[in-house]
Amino acid sequence: MKHKDSLFKKTCLALEKGTISSISGVSFEAVLFFAQNLKNKSCFLSNGLFIDRVAVVLQEEIGESIACINKQQQGSLSVLNKYFSSSSISIQKIARNKKGLSLCFIENSLFSIPLIPQQKDYPFSIDEKTLFDDLIRELKALGFTKGEALLPGNFLIRGGVVDLVPFDSNKTYRVSFLGSLCKIYLINAQNNMIIKEIKKVFIGEKLSQKKLSCQKLLEKDFIIYKYEKQTISRETKNKKNISLQIKSINYQDFINKKDVNFLLVDVPVDRGFSVQGEFFIPFWFLNNKNKKTSKAPDFDVFGVLEVGGTYIHDDFGFCRFLGFETSVKKEKACLKFSDGMIKLDINYMSKLSFVSLNSHQPLSFLNKPGSWSRKKGLVQRQLEEFAASLLTRYSQREAVFSSSFNVDNENLEAFVKAFPHTETQDQKLCWERVLEDLKNPRPMNRLVCGDVGFGKTEIAIRTSFAAVLNNQQVVVLAPTTLLTNQLFHCFSKRLSPFGVFVGTLSRITKKPKKEIDLFLNKKTDVLIGTSALLFNSKILSQCGLFIVDEEHRFGVENKEKVFSFSPGVNFLALSATPIPRSLQLSLNKARNLSLIQTPPIDRKPIISSLNLFSTSLIKNIFIKEVSREGQVFFVDNSVGNLKKIFSIMSKELPFLSFDIIYGSLSSDVLINKMQRFIKQKTQILFSTTIIESGIDIGTANTIIINNAHLFGLSQLYQLRGRVGRSSVQAFSWFLVPEKKDLTKEGVSRLKAIIRYSSLGSGYNIALSDLEIRGGGSLFGYKQSGCGGVGFEYYTKALSLVLNNQTKEPSCFVDLFNKPIPSSFLSNEKERAFYYKQIFSATNFNELQKIKKNIIDVFGVCVSEIEGLIKNQHLSLLAKNKKISRISKKENLVSVSFSVKKTSSKIDKIIPFVLSFFKEQQKECWFLNSHKNLIFQYKNTTKDDYILLSSFINKITFF
Repeated sequence: MKHKDSLFKKTCLALEKGTISSISGVSFEAVLFFAQNLKNKSCFLSNGLFIDRVAVVLQEEIGESIACINKQQQGSLSVLNKYFSSSSISIQKIARNKKGLSLCFIENSLFSIPLIPQQKDYPFSIDEKTLFDDLIRELKALGFTKGEALLPGNFLIRGGVVDLVPFDSNKTYRVSFLGSLCKIYLINAQNNMIIKEIKKVFIGEKLSQKKLSCQKLLEKDFIIYKYEKQTISRETKNKKNISLQIKSINYQDFINKKDVNFLLVDVPVDRGFSVQGEFFIPFWFLNNKNKKTSKAPDFDVFGVLEVGGTYIHDDFGFCRFLGFETSVKKEKACLKFSDGMIKLDINYMSKLSFVSLNSHQPLSFLNKPGSWSRKKGLVQRQLEEFAASLLTRYSQREAVFSSSFNVDNENLEAFVKAFPHTETQDQKLCWERVLEDLKNPRPMNRLVCGDVGFGKTEIAIRTSFAAVLNNQQVVVLAPTTLLTNQLFHCFSKRLSPFGVFVGTLSRITKKPKKEIDLFLNKKTDVLIGTSALLFNSKILSQCGLFIVDEEHRFGVENKEKVFSFSPGVNFLALSATPIPRSLQLSLNKARNLSLIQTPPIDRKPIISSLNLFSTSLIKNIFIKEVSREGQVFFVDNSVGNLKKIFSIMSKELPFLSFDIIYGSLSSDVLINKMQRFIKQKTQILFSTTIIESGIDIGTANTIIINNAHLFGLSQLYQLRGRVGRSSVQAFSWFLVPEKKDLTKEGVSRLKAIIRYSSLGSGYNIALSDLEIRGGGSLFGYKQSGCGGVGFEYYTKALSLVLNNQTKEPSCFVDLFNKPIPSSFLSNEKERAFYYKQIFSATNFNELQKIKKNIIDVFGVCVSEIEGLIKNQHLSLLAKNKKISRISKKENLVSVSFSVKKTSSKIDKIIPFVLSFFKEQQKECWFLNSHKNLIFQYKNTTKDDYILLSSFINKITFF
C-alpha cells in the first residue's frame, strides 16, 4: 500500500480557492473529509436529515470549534451535543464563540431568519449554590451596571443582598446571601415586598435583546457551502463543475483489497470511500487490519449471564438462566421460574440482576406475583431510609463554609514531581479533582475508591502536604496498629524531606502524651493513629484535614465524629469498597467520588494456585523465593498451627531466617519483628491475619495461606495483596487439608480467589464475597435487604432512590434486532457479555465505548452489533419522550406513544408528527388503538436510525 497525493484532495482545494464552483457525486463521508480538511472557516448548509446525521458522527467533536445546528418544531435553534441529546443554543452564544468557531453545519431554513435565544441556555444561572463574588463578577461580564435605579441591566448591592433586573425582563429579583445558602426571591419593585421564593433564575447578556441571524454573524468570516443532491457548491465567479464518482466502502471491502492506494481520514466515520481507485479510510480500518489492538474483556466478569446462575428479573423475581434460544431472527434468554419459563428478548437484558451462582436459591412463581412484589416493596422502604440518612448527613456538610486552600504553589508542584513512580491516568485525574475541592470555600468531602496497591495513599500524602502548606494540621485515621505504623513510614518518607513533621499515636506509641502535646502545640503537622484519636476532642477540633484510610472498616458515627468538633474540616476517605457503575453518578449527589481503576505501570498480576497441604511443597516454595532474593509470608489464623509449622521449617531449613508474629504479642515485640522483616533481616515471616491491611514490602513476593478454606473471600484478597507491590512477578499459594470435607461456601471462596486474579479484580472479589456471605455495609451503613436480593439489584435500586426516580419502562425498539452471529462470537458467554453491556448502557457515550472496544478487540464491529447499539440508543432517546415502542416490518415503521402519559399532549403530538414527516416527504398515518397512540410511515430510501433520532430529538413538549 502506498500513500500518495489525491485527485479528490486537489479538487477540494480548487473548490476552496474558488477556481471551481461545485463538485458532484460526493458521498456523506467525503463531505466530512472535505469539511475537516479546509484551511478557512467554513459553513455548510443542507437539509435537516443531513445535519442530523452529521451530529451523530461528529458528536464527540462538537464544541467550541464545531457547531451543528438544526431546527426544532418551535422554530428555535438547537444543537446536538456529544450525547446527541437536543439542547437549545442562544444566538448570543454563537456570537460570543465566533472567534473560536471554525466549522458550522446549519439547516438551510435557519441560516437567514432572525432568532431569539431560549431562556434555558442563557450563559449564567443563579441558584442556591451561587456565591456572592461569582454573581457580581458574572453580572459585570454580561454587561450589567451597578446603579441606583432598578432598570433592565442594573443591579444594586445592599450588604449581603443583591437586587437586579435582567435585560430581557421587567421582573425584579432579590438574591440574598444572609443565610448558609443563596436564596432567590421575586419582589415588587414598587413597595420592595417579596412576592415569592424561586429556585433558579436565568440571566442573559445585553446582546440577548437583539434578533440576529446566523447569516449576519457568519457571512463575513466564513465561506458558505451548500450540500444538495450529492453536490457541494459555493458562490464563485467561475461556474465550473467537476463530477466525481465517489463510492462508499465498508471495512470488509477494504480488507479484501490488496495493494491499494489509500489516504487516512481523520473523521470518526464507520465507512470510507473511494474515488477513481484511491481509497480514503478512517484510522481504525488501518489499525485493525489483520490484528487485534486491545486485550479482550474478561468474559468471566462477575454478574455476566452464566448457565445455572440465579438472577432477579425486575418484574417477576428470582429465576435461573438456562441459556439462549437462537432463531434466525432473534436470540432470547431462557429463564426458569418455579412454575414455568419465559423467553426474554435481548432488548430487556438490563432487567436481569445477578444474585448468585448458587443453584439452590428458591425461585419465584410466575403465577404468584404477590410474593416478589412484597419483597421488592420491603427493599424499596429500606433503601429510602438508607438514602435519606446518607443524603441528610452529606447535605449538612454542603451548608458549611471554610477557608479555601491556595494550591497554585511551587512547593506543591515540586512535591508532586518528586513522586518516585509513574503517575497513572486515574491518579492524575483524582489529584486534579482533589485540588478543585481544596480551592472551593466549601470543605472537601471526597471518597477515593481503588483496588489494593493502586495508589490511594499517594493521593492522601499529597493532600496532606497541600494542607500543611496552607497552615492546616492533618489527622489520619487507620483501623489497625500495623497499618498505622506502615502509613507513618510511608508519609514520613515522602513528607520529611520537605520539612513536614509526622507523628503517630497507637497502642505501640511509647509516649502518647508527648505525641498529643506536639500536635496540639503545632510542632507535628500530620498525626497518624488508630481509633484512639477519636477520643481526643482537642485533636479533632484542631485538624484542618481529616483522612480515613480503609473507610469501609469504620462505622458512620466513628469516622464522622470529627464533624461535631470541627464542622469545616476537609474530609478525605480511602476505601476498597466496590462502587458499581450504576451507583457512581448517583453517589456523586451525596459526596464527591473518585475511582482509581488503572494499575501502576509494570505491575504484574499475581499468579495464584490452589494446592493440598504438603511440607515438601512449602519447603520448595520457600527455597525458590529466597533464591531470587525475595521474602515469603506464611499465614494461618491458628496460632497453634503457625507455631507447629514454624518449628518444623526452622529445623528442616536451618539456613533460612524465620520469625513469627501474632496478635497477643506485645506491641514493642510485634513492631520490632515487622521492622526486621521490612529491613530483610528475616526471610520467612509466619503470621496470623494481622498483616491483612496496609503492609507494603516490595521484596515480599510470595505468600502462602494455609487452611485457606477458613478465610473470608475479602480476607483472602487482602492477604494476597500483601505481595506483588513491585514489578517483580508475585505468587500466592492457597493450601487446604488433604482429608477434609470443605463447605460449599469454602469451595465458592476458593474458586473465586483463583478465578479473579487479574489486576483490578477487587471489584469482582468484593461482589463475590457479598454473594457468598450476604449483604455487608456501604460507607458504614448496613445494607439490610441486600443479602436477599443481591448486590447488583440493590445498587441499581439505590441509584434510582438517590435520584428520586421510579424505574420508567424502557422503550422497546425492534428495528435492527438480528442476533450476534455465532460465526463472529461462538461462545454463548461472550455473546451474553455484549448483550448485557449494550442493553445496560445509559447514554450514547457508553455505547460508543462498547463499539470502540469491539473494534479494538475483533478488528470490526459487525452490522448486527451496530444494529443493537442503534436500537439501544433510540430506546434511550425515546424513554423521556413517552414513546413505548418502535418496530419495523419490511418497510413499514410503527411508533407507539403511551396514551396514559400523553393524553394531555395529543393535540400537540398529532400535528407535530404530520408536520415532521411532511417535511421529510414521507407519508404517515395514525392507527385506531385504545391502548396507545400509534402512527406508521413507509420508508424505502432513508436511514431509519438517523430519521428517528432526528424525530425524537425534536420533540420538545415533554
